Amino acid sequence: MSNLNAQSVQLQGTLYIGFPKTFSGAHMEKLVDEISDYIDNNCDLTLADLQADSDYAQLQFQQHKPTLADKTNFFFMDVEIYVATLKENFGHTSVLDQVTSVNIFGKNLEDICMLMAQNGYAYDRIEDCWSRELS
Repeated sequence: MSNLNAQSVQLQGTLYIGFPKTFSGAHMEKLVDEISDYIDNNCDLTLADLQADSDYAQLQFQQHKPTLADKTNFFFMDVEIYVATLKENFGHTSVLDQVTSVNIFGKNLEDICMLMAQNGYAYDRIEDCWSRELS
């Protein structure tokens, strides 16, 4: 996938956030929490959206590993973003809860899998999605 295509698709995988070296640890933590909520509440968010957001103009967002040149002026933090598609059986999107995807920012994947299983979903490795049988 080219970088241009990666900029226009939903965020997933590893996101590297670069903070100016002038930022304090407390300021960076506050921003990580804020960005986490922002991504959780905007499941269709793209890398280009984050890069264009004026609230985060001082930050660097990228999905490739930072180079030494990138690290000259920025401290980088890497965060995993998990995206799972939820489907009812026969491939129909869930009507009960109106959820088509879950965008999870920096959460423990094992906890997410347990939560999904407790809510009646099973992971289908072939289709790479979580499915729930209709009762």
